Amino acid sequence: MLAALAAFSLFTGKYPLTLEGLLSGDAMQLRVFWTLRVSRTLVGAAGGFALGAAGFVYQTVFRNPLASPDVIGVSSGASAGAAAGILFLSGAGAVTAASFAGALAAVALALGLSALDRSGRHSTIVLAGIAVHALAQTALMCLKLTADPERELASIEYWIMGSLNGISGYSIGGNLALCTACVVVLFLLHRQLLLLSAEEGEARMLGVSVGRLRLAVLLAATLAVSCVVSLSGLISFVGLLAPRRAAADKAQRPRHHAAGRFAGRHSADRCGYSGAQRGGHGTAGEHLHQPAGRAVPDFSGHQREKNGMSFFSVSDLTAGYGPRPVLEQIAFSLEAGKILGILGANGSGKTTLLKAVCGILPHAGRCTLKDIQLEGLQPRQLARLCGYIPQRSGITIDIPALEVVLMGFNPQLGLLEHPTACMREKAREALALAGLAGREQENYLHFSEGQKQLCILARTLVSGSSLLLLDEPESALDFQYRYRTMQLLRNWVREKERAVLAALHDPLLALNSCDSLLVLANGRVQALLSPAGDPPEEMERQLSAVYGAVSLHRCTDRSGRHQWVMLKEPEGSDRKRGRL
Repeated sequence: MLAALAAFSLFTGKYPLTLEGLLSGDAMQLRVFWTLRVSRTLVGAAGGFALGAAGFVYQTVFRNPLASPDVIGVSSGASAGAAAGILFLSGAGAVTAASFAGALAAVALALGLSALDRSGRHSTIVLAGIAVHALAQTALMCLKLTADPERELASIEYWIMGSLNGISGYSIGGNLALCTACVVVLFLLHRQLLLLSAEEGEARMLGVSVGRLRLAVLLAATLAVSCVVSLSGLISFVGLLAPRRAAADKAQRPRHHAAGRFAGRHSADRCGYSGAQRGGHGTAGEHLHQPAGRAVPDFSGHQREKNGMSFFSVSDLTAGYGPRPVLEQIAFSLEAGKILGILGANGSGKTTLLKAVCGILPHAGRCTLKDIQLEGLQPRQLARLCGYIPQRSGITIDIPALEVVLMGFNPQLGLLEHPTACMREKAREALALAGLAGREQENYLHFSEGQKQLCILARTLVSGSSLLLLDEPESALDFQYRYRTMQLLRNWVREKERAVLAALHDPLLALNSCDSLLVLANGRVQALLSPAGDPPEEMERQLSAVYGAVSLHRCTDRSGRHQWVMLKEPEGSDRKRGRL
C-alpha cells in the first residue's frame, strides 16, 4: 500500500507528468519529478515513519495512550518559530531553520523545567510540556497580531495547517539525515524502550538507568519530530493515532513499534486521519500447573561463593515518604535457602520496607547481601543481585507474555544486545512452570491480574538473582494457586544460595510457607517469629496484636504434614486453646 501510494503521488499534481515524457528526457518534467514530486513523497513517507516512531516513544515513556509528539511542546515551539521566520526572515529555508530552532527551544525549556523536580516522576515532564505548549501558543498569538493580515498572516496559518507543497529537493537533505539518525537510535534502543513501559522503580530493578535512558529516547524522538514539522508543518495526528492502530493490529508481535512507523508512513502519505478501535480477546481462565517432582531449573549462569556471614541483613533502616518516617530502626537478617515473610496491618510499612531495600525509596541504614552493600549500587549491578516483584506491574503497552519474561535477562545483556535463543528457551520454561505454558505470544494486557502476577514471577525467576523481593505476590491468586506459587519459590531457594523476602497479605499462607516471619507494627519490628519452633501461645499473642484476637491451632493433613490454622476470635473473648 505504501509503494502504491508513493507511485500514485509521483504522478499526481497540477503539472501533468507522463512516463513517456520522463523517459524521453523532457527537461521540465524531469525537474518537476526530481525536485518536487520525489522530495515531497520522500518527506511524506519518512516524516510519517518518524512521527509514528516518536508517537510510540511518547506513549511508552509517559505510559499514556493519548501522548503524542506535541506532548512536550515541540509542535507548538515549531509553530512559533515558523511564525517568527515568516515575519522577520525571508525564504523557505529560513522559515524551516526558524521552525527547527523553535522546536528545539521548546524541548530544552520543557526538559529544563522537569529537571527542577528531583523526585524523578515521569509526569513532571508532561506538566512541563503543557506549560511550554501554553507559552508557545501565547507567543504564536502575539506574532499573529503583528502580522500583515493580507500576506504574512495567511502564510502563518497555511504553515500551521501542515502541507508538503513548500518542499523541494534543495532543502531537505540535512533534515532527513538527522531524522534518519534519530530513528536509527530509537530502533537500536527498542528493547530498552520497552522496559520504560514499566513503573520507574520496576524498570530500575530490571537494570535500567531510567533517567538517562528516558532523556536519550525523548531527545531522539523530539529531534525527529522537529525535523519533520520544520519541513511540513503540523501533522500531529500521525504520531497519536498510528502507534495505537499498529498496537491494536500487532499486539501479538514484539516489534509493534516498527509497525507503528510504517503505519505513520501510510497516514502521512494519505494525508488523512486513520485509526482502529482496540480489539481484545476474552480473558482466559487462570491456571497454574507444575509437573510433580519437578524443581525450578537453574536460570542463573554462575555460582556464588559462600561465606560465614549472614546471607542478607538489614540494620538501622529508616524510611518514609515525607518528613515523618514510616519505618524506624528496622533490623533483621536472612539466611540462604530461607523464605522470610513480612506481616503487618495495612499501612504498617511492608511495601515501604521492600522499596527501601530495592533502593527505590531513599532511606537511612544499611542493607547487605553477601557482604555487598546494596546502597550506592548502579541499577544494573543491583538487578544482578536482587529480583523485585511489585504489587502490580506498571506495564501498559501491548506486548507478548514471552517478551515480558525476557525483560528479566536485561541485567545480563549489553545496551544493544538482544536475548539469545537459549534465553528464549529458558523464558518459555519459566512460563510453563508458572502455569502459562502455550501462552507465550498472548497479549500480556489481556491476562487476568493473577496471570499477570504469574508472568512477572516467571520474569523474576529467570533473572539469575540471589535475593527475591516480593510485594504480595499472592494477592490476585486464589487458594490453590497461592500455595503452589509458594512451593515454586521453595524449590527455587533450594537450588542455589538464594533467599526470598516476601510481604504477604495472607498470614495463614505465611505461617505454612515461610521459615520465619517479620511482624511490623507502628513502624518498627514487633516480633520475629519461627512457625516451626516458636510456642503457639507466643505467635498467637504477637499476631493478635496486629490482626485482632486470633487463635492458632496445629492440624495434620492427609499426608501427615503439620499445618497451622488461624481462626478469628471475637474481640475481648476469653479464649481457651483447642486442638484440631
